[in-house]
Amino acid sequence: MKFRTIFVLLSVIFTAHLSAGISKPYTAYSEENGYTTIGFVDLDAPYDKAREMLLNYAGYENWLLDGLTRDDPEAKKLLVTLNRLEYDRTNNSITVYFSFNILFMKNKEYSLPFMFKNMDDGSGITLTADPNHWSSKFISRLVYTICLQQMPAGLVLNYSGDCKLKGFAERCFNLRLYKKNIEWYIYKFASNFVNRLSV
Repeated sequence: MKFRTIFVLLSVIFTAHLSAGISKPYTAYSEENGYTTIGFVDLDAPYDKAREMLLNYAGYENWLLDGLTRDDPEAKKLLVTLNRLEYDRTNNSITVYFSFNILFMKNKEYSLPFMFKNMDDGSGITLTADPNHWSSKFISRLVYTICLQQMPAGLVLNYSGDCKLKGFAERCFNLRLYKKNIEWYIYKFASNFVNRLSV
């Protein structure tokens, strides 16, 4: 609750002083909580239109990975490249298929399902990685919260993500490497959302 309050206050301050655009994601690390990433996007769009797009999970396949796959020159420089998405309406989940840019792992594809949950007030969503998936060997917790807020200066999309690694993954990643990979993808996701919303 304390973190959420601070995050909302920061969003209000930044929104009041910046023109419409996408903030650079910010990630902090602590041994207790792992990696926490926050950021916001100023939206030049009606609330209902942005909300409809955010909650249209089946439509994510059509825009979320634009320019983010292995064919993208920038993505090739990252540790992980995303290949495709599949939405499962029955379980209300979306599975991300990805590959590692490591010589002996390049030809193998991995998957990670995320469960969707709408916020009670309908303003946003929570995505939680399936705790029973194979990735639980490396990830203790992976949760992203995305919500819309109507501020005095306009509509804002706030997001926050918590990722707690363990085992081999915890030893391989550090803050610099995590920021290089995850912040790049988050910024691109936000850009794709804005671009799709303007269509």
